[in-house]
Amino acid sequence: AFGLRAFGMTVVFATALVTLTIMTIKIILAIHPLMPGIYAYASRPVPCYVFNLTGFFLITNLYVIRRLMPPLLRKTFYRLLGATFGAGMVPIAGDILDPWLVSIEENTLVGEGSLILGHAVLANNVLVLGRVDIKRGAVVGAKSVIMPGVTVGENAMVSAMSLVPMNTTIGAYEVWAGNPAKKIGDLARR
Repeated sequence: AFGLRAFGMTVVFATALVTLTIMTIKIILAIHPLMPGIYAYASRPVPCYVFNLTGFFLITNLYVIRRLMPPLLRKTFYRLLGATFGAGMVPIAGDILDPWLVSIEENTLVGEGSLILGHAVLANNVLVLGRVDIKRGAVVGAKSVIMPGVTVGENAMVSAMSLVPMNTTIGAYEVWAGNPAKKIGDLARR
């Protein structure tokens, strides 16, 4: 009986933690939305501090939950955090670190261990925020990294363990691979 009660209390605590964290992040972003752009800590510190605060909540409170969640439920989880998804099943086996900057259309696949970033921190404490758009039918291979400002075109493929640099546009039906990723071919159009 004690084991079931402890398990139940753990589930209630985890649910409350996730709910409060998501509400807190939504409130913070409603008060001060993080828009795509380049922000220097010296000249525009507020967006940088807001970014750090949301990152703190995402990492400290949601990291374990995000890792334990099955890929089919991650779509709902990231949608609650502000990501936009197309209709149908979109399996997310990787991580999305800035969900409010990410848009993933229908029939896509985000591979195991991949990382979709809406941010980059450059030298001299410069924060870059950019939208990431993954179009219909695209595949992001396992352990790939998608940086801010990237668009992955319709039915395109990013091969496993690739790094797609900031502000890259991958065209429809293209195959990209490597570090940094470069176009290596085209997929047959159906």
